[in-house]
Amino acid sequence: MEALLQNAGVHEFVEAFTAALDAKNTYTRGHSDRVAEIAAAVARQLGMTKSNQDTIHVAAHLHDIGKIGIPDHILLKPDRLSSEEFEVIKSHPQVGYDILNKVTMLRPIAKIVRYHHERWDGLGYPEGLAGTAIPLGARIIALADAFDAMTSERPYRSCMTQEEAVQEVLRCRGTQFDPSIADAFVRLCQECKLPGDTEAVKRLSEMLPGEQGRVTKVTGRGSIKQRLIDMGIITGTRVAVQKFAPLGDPMEIKVKGFNLSLRKKEARLIEVAIG
Repeated sequence: MEALLQNAGVHEFVEAFTAALDAKNTYTRGHSDRVAEIAAAVARQLGMTKSNQDTIHVAAHLHDIGKIGIPDHILLKPDRLSSEEFEVIKSHPQVGYDILNKVTMLRPIAKIVRYHHERWDGLGYPEGLAGTAIPLGARIIALADAFDAMTSERPYRSCMTQEEAVQEVLRCRGTQFDPSIADAFVRLCQECKLPGDTEAVKRLSEMLPGEQGRVTKVTGRGSIKQRLIDMGIITGTRVAVQKFAPLGDPMEIKVKGFNLSLRKKEARLIEVAIG
């Protein structure tokens, strides 16, 4: 797998297909990137090798590649899906597998993608695998995928807070999710020092130039929150305040090496643990 991860062509492939899926479904733009970051962090928490972490990171980026084959009227439907439509959606792991399995170097990743909707209790799809019969990478991505879905706005429902989603992960420990992976994920969240920990927490709008920290919460709803997510501002992201405009609005911040501009009304939605 080291050869795979050092292959520039593979990275171009991942970027191209992720961009294609984002273009097809703008409402879930950024989902694959977020799932990849969460999955890689859980893999680190489990003590997996760097090579295996990277493999899971790439697989998570491509976990929904099969949705390219889902008709737009189903994939982009703003309401809840009918049972017949959901059956069509359920085909995307197999479609993704079929796409990736045609590339020799991506076959190990194809197997992970195929099983990312299986459940620990055997009630998932496409094959109803249970327990450790499900590839470890797929079990990790299943939790990361579900968590991001729970904490993201959808046209037909509001998102959960991170705290609510963590409680849902705990509730589904041993049924939907591998208990050891759920436990590792919860430890990871605790280490992120959510609001209420001893670290000083400020709204981003209250921070001064030169201050930096880790995002602990993103509030708000709808298009404004989605814009922040699309910019990579999610729980756990490190941000640094660069400068203010002459009148204090917008403010310039640095996220993942990129300088971004935010208006104060957006910055007020972001809570940051300083340090």
